[in-house]
Amino acid sequence: MTDRPQRRHAARVVQDPLTSLVAAAELLPVGLLLLDRSGRVLRANPAGARVLALPLEDVAGADAVVLLAEEPAGPAAGDPAWSRPRWLERHDGTAVCVRTVVAPCPEAAGPRYVVWAQDVTAQQRHEARLRREALSDPSTGVANRRSLERSLLHELGRARAGHGPLAVLLVDVDRFKQVNDSLGHQAGDSVLTAVADRLRRAVRPTDLVARLGGDEFVLLCPGADEATAREIADRVTASVAAELHVAGRRVRPSVSVGLAVTQGDEAVEAVLDRADASMYRAKRASRPAAPEPDLATVLASALDTASDTVPGTVPGTASAS
Repeated sequence: MTDRPQRRHAARVVQDPLTSLVAAAELLPVGLLLLDRSGRVLRANPAGARVLALPLEDVAGADAVVLLAEEPAGPAAGDPAWSRPRWLERHDGTAVCVRTVVAPCPEAAGPRYVVWAQDVTAQQRHEARLRREALSDPSTGVANRRSLERSLLHELGRARAGHGPLAVLLVDVDRFKQVNDSLGHQAGDSVLTAVADRLRRAVRPTDLVARLGGDEFVLLCPGADEATAREIADRVTASVAAELHVAGRRVRPSVSVGLAVTQGDEAVEAVLDRADASMYRAKRASRPAAPEPDLATVLASALDTASDTVPGTVPGTASAS
């Protein structure tokens, strides 16, 4: 008589093993959800409720059909495996990145699904941050040389395949060494960061801004012919020339811009060399006939006046080759 309730409990466990599985998974860090054929939650462990951003007491009946949207990526039928990471919108409007395993469980009462859901949001954001850092310049935030070379190879291939010309603009900050020597390297970094921001605002949304090194930047402008490239160069020189405040001084930077337009039938270094040669011609053409006073001398004579302006050169004129 005394063991009859225990036998009845054991019978219920045998009759509903899936519900018992969910109950046994309460302490697991991986979400486990039992869904009906329409994707409504029948049971879930605490980690499964967190994946949906719902309190555990409110998870029953919640819509989780999005967890069934992607077929399991198992190597063979009946051998489910973790799906690819995918971003989902949760019930509270936030985003979560999950990998899932979905196992259908047909029963007399109708099909049900056991879903394992692993929250990999932190991992995906960490990996994305590492990718950004590997491909961006730490000082200015624009693409670095590695990213530039990869993108240039890709865009040269697209141009070669007939997707239109590619314009490559090389931008050099005029007299940047004098800024470094007179105001210090920290001020120089501030100038480069400001120039990078202005370059990003001056180009089109489809263009890439990259730092080649030192005080040189490269702009990749897919689909731009020579006339369009000259328009972009004019916007760049005008945008960069706006006055900015650095280390208590007013600085008016200027740049020299060279450009090369290609149909993709040349190597990466060849098109960069052409843009570089064009930039140096622009720099020579913009030099005044009479020598200007050295920037350090101008600064030394204005140490007591915080509002003095550090003069820059006249913005360079873009030329094509």
